[in-house]
Amino acid sequence: MNNDFARLEATEALRGLVSEVRMIPDDAAEHGHVIELYGELGAILDLASVGSRQVPW
Repeated sequence: MNNDFARLEATEALRGLVSEVRMIPDDAAEHGHVIELYGELGAILDLASVGSRQVPW
């Protein structure tokens, strides 16, 4: 997101949907850990399905 206002709005929206983030060590994972998100799963998945793209890492 190149628009600062849109980035701020998106950040605030995600913070409202995610209640907890857990990083769990996992030797089988590509970078040595997995991330679990807790919160409003349905809303998070709806946001992710609109204009989805791959994460660059």
